[in-house]
Amino acid sequence: MMIHDVSSGGRGKVEELKADVAEADRLDNKIYTMMSQNCGKKDDYFKKIVHKKGHADWFLDAEECKKHKICNHIRIPKLVAAATVEISFE
Repeated sequence: MMIHDVSSGGRGKVEELKADVAEADRLDNKIYTMMSQNCGKKDDYFKKIVHKKGHADWFLDAEECKKHKICNHIRIPKLVAAATVEISFE
């Protein structure tokens, strides 16, 4: 899994750029807060971790996801296959 800050690109006048940055920051905070709440953590839990990592992409393996309560169990699904074959001669 990868977690990262909101990505945005803007063009225009300075005030338009400031508005774009403010909206990206608002969405960033909202998403990290929702993630934290859904994982039973404090509202700023994920925001703090990403900030410590220099706002770089944060890649997590299955065990790290479980540690941060992004998932509650890890398992490999069992594949069950059944086939019926009918053969007839004419």
